[in-house]
Amino acid sequence: MGIKTIISHINTVRELAFQLEMRVNTLVYYSINDQSRFYSQFDINKKTGGTRTISAPNKSLKEIQRRIYKLLVQLYAPSEAAFGGVRKRHIRSNALRHKDSLWILRIDLEDFYGTITRNRVFGLLRKLGFETLPAAILSNLTTLNGVLPQGAPTSPVLANMVCRKLDTEMTKYAQRYGLRYTRYFDDLVFSAPVRSRTTFPPESRQVRPEGIPRLDPYGFRRIVEQQGFKLNENKTRFKRRRIAQYVTGVKINENPNVSRPYIRNVRAILHDWEVNGYKKAQERFEQVTGSTSPLKQVIRGRIEHIGFVRSSENPKEDEIYLKLRLRLAGLKTTT
Repeated sequence: MGIKTIISHINTVRELAFQLEMRVNTLVYYSINDQSRFYSQFDINKKTGGTRTISAPNKSLKEIQRRIYKLLVQLYAPSEAAFGGVRKRHIRSNALRHKDSLWILRIDLEDFYGTITRNRVFGLLRKLGFETLPAAILSNLTTLNGVLPQGAPTSPVLANMVCRKLDTEMTKYAQRYGLRYTRYFDDLVFSAPVRSRTTFPPESRQVRPEGIPRLDPYGFRRIVEQQGFKLNENKTRFKRRRIAQYVTGVKINENPNVSRPYIRNVRAILHDWEVNGYKKAQERFEQVTGSTSPLKQVIRGRIEHIGFVRSSENPKEDEIYLKLRLRLAGLKTTT
């Protein structure tokens, strides 16, 4: 069923409820009440320092948002440049797009989800062809305090839908200079292939001594601002080939890999667990990170991440991954 056909059957609240396979009263109740009643918020630590606020919908609203998500993915074909929140695309495939680069330029969008407002979501849905009332209800159900919440199942797909024009314009900009471009949520990356003659985009030719490009009001800055976003100047990074290049946490100079400090940290935690026991290792982990997550789950997740990045097709063939998994399997949580 085509996009126009699907949307043509959603002209009223009752028809929207039918598409979502839910009762009209339930749909209306969750759309007209204060959305903050249906969320719980908590902070998680960022790898780069500081915290990120997660807004998690309650069980009922989350189920509604999952149904909305299933509807939205039928209406949206992700751009070739979008890798975050897209099926069968991930941090590794995003990084591989930039393998064998003379240089990479990473730029970050400031307050990404907070910039995508309810009005932008409403306007997007209206452009798709939704009538005013169904668009308003969907906008209310997928936003919190007027913006996309980080933690709702619908936020990634809506963000990608809003960013489609941004990706189109950035891709054109990259192609103009023979560059490659991808976006993983708010993380935008440009790179120059090894055989490229482009030393640096003309609009960004000057580079500060610390390696951060001095961007002027043109080029990709202009595109970002025209599309309603803002650059995070503090997270702009330029790396030449002779320096370790990372894209979404994956080293891309040669074969995909995580950083050496990341692997060393996993080994150090396992060593602490082996020598001092699980309880003390958990306590030390909480002191260092501020996280109360079970250490066994965290360390297993990190080991799986190492295996996935280094060899996504068959991690069990990777020696480092296998050694770490064997060490973990030999440890107990009761000591």
